[in-house]
Amino acid sequence: MNIERIAEKYIETIQAINVCRENNFLEPAIRLLYCAIDPLSWLYSDQTNVDKRHVRTEYETWVDTFLLPELKKHGCECTATELYFARCSQLHTFSAIAKNQKNTRVLAYVLGDNEHFEKVVHNLPEIEKSSNGTKFVLVRVECLVNSFIEATHTFFRLIEENETLHNNVIAKADNYYTPLDFTKLNFEVI
Repeated sequence: MNIERIAEKYIETIQAINVCRENNFLEPAIRLLYCAIDPLSWLYSDQTNVDKRHVRTEYETWVDTFLLPELKKHGCECTATELYFARCSQLHTFSAIAKNQKNTRVLAYVLGDNEHFEKVVHNLPEIEKSSNGTKFVLVRVECLVNSFIEATHTFFRLIEENETLHNNVIAKADNYYTPLDFTKLNFEVI
C-alpha cells in the first residue's frame, strides 16, 4: 500500500465524520474523530510492532504536535491528556468520564456558532462543575472537527516532506486493510 491509499482511508473517515455531523449524529462524529487519531498516532510513532505500542503516549504526542496547534487557533485551551481521556470516555463508556481520569478536566462539547459559544462561556460559572466536582473545558464541536481535518492535512504534508517519516509509514502500510473489488473476482453467488 502507498501513501495515497493510506490518505484515502482518512479522507473517507473525514467524509464519514461530516455525514454524521450533517445529520446531527454528533457523538458518533466525535467517536470517529477520536478513533482516527489512534492510527494516525501509530503512523507518526517510531514503533512498528503494535504489541509494543504506548498508545496513550503516541496519541498525546500526535495531538500535541498536530491537533492542539489548530485548536488553539480557535481559542480552545484543552490539553492532549484531556483529549486522550475524552477519547477513552467516548469509546469505552459512551460518557464524559474515563478510567483513571482523576483531576483531569472533562470535555464538554458545545454546538453552534461563536456567538452561542460565547453565551455558554459567559454562563460558565453556573455550569463549571459536574455532579462529581470535576471541572469542564468547553470545546466547540465545529472547531474540533475542523481542527482535526487541518491537523490531518498537515500530518500528510509532513509525510511527503520527511523521508524518515515517509519510510516509517510505508513500513507499516502492509498492515492496513486494502479494498477488494469483488466484481473482478469469480465468485458464484448462491
